[in-house]
Amino acid sequence: MTKPIMIDKTKKIYDALVSGLRKFVSESGYKKVVIGLSGGIDSALVAVIASDALSHRNVIGMSMPGPFSTQSSVEDARLVAVELGIDFRQRPIAHLYDAVLKEIIGAKEKEGLVAKERSSITVAMENLQARLRAVILMYIANDENALLLATGNKSEIAMGYCTLYGDTCGAINILGDVYKTEVYKLVYYRNSVGCVIPDSVINKVPSAELRPNQKDEDSLPPYDVLDEILRYYIDEGKKASRITKILAGKASPAVVNEVILRFVRNEYKRRQAPPIICLRRKNWIDKWKP
Repeated sequence: MTKPIMIDKTKKIYDALVSGLRKFVSESGYKKVVIGLSGGIDSALVAVIASDALSHRNVIGMSMPGPFSTQSSVEDARLVAVELGIDFRQRPIAHLYDAVLKEIIGAKEKEGLVAKERSSITVAMENLQARLRAVILMYIANDENALLLATGNKSEIAMGYCTLYGDTCGAINILGDVYKTEVYKLVYYRNSVGCVIPDSVINKVPSAELRPNQKDEDSLPPYDVLDEILRYYIDEGKKASRITKILAGKASPAVVNEVILRFVRNEYKRRQAPPIICLRRKNWIDKWKP
């Protein structure tokens, strides 16, 4: 699949991510890295960058399907790993998830509390899945003398659309200064050099797969709209009123204000997240404070 992209700019960003990761891993005294491969586009891109930076022999890709993971996502993770030639392993978490929930429900009911877990999927239950994956990933990293790479993109981190001590875990976040719309451009660029990420990964609707039929846009504005708001606010320092005028007809004042409010309120997550490879003039996480 091909898409019109700004090759020069996108290539510079891609090369910066590759060289930045290579330098970080080397200066940290490591050779190998571990990545949680979800079957989504973000983790696939991080796996490709890591393979280009460190050689496929030094990359471990972990597929950890949970109770709501689709089989297609598991297969997409495997396809990416096979295409890259990296070490690919599967560690399902459904049994761990069930065991922890059983203990939690039992303890609640023993204490006379209502176990909401029996009737609905709560945010805590969603986050539990991400945290169980983090435990496994960190164990592998420690056990095999490797660094864990976080895979969240700038759009997600800005909105707090991530799990603290879950998918935020890692020694470094490769895509921490890369908006979601830029992720796609980087993938199209890298595939133009040599196709390594299949269309099934690129074309799927973004989802955390932490509950049935979940989609990112259930919780966030469409990424093309979200990223424009965030660029104007974070990168250019424009106020909500100005952004609303610029994006008139594309984003309502309510949407702009909600995005900025969520950005401010999720500073605590960014403060506890791993360092990022900074692509702009200044580390945006340090620059913008509530």
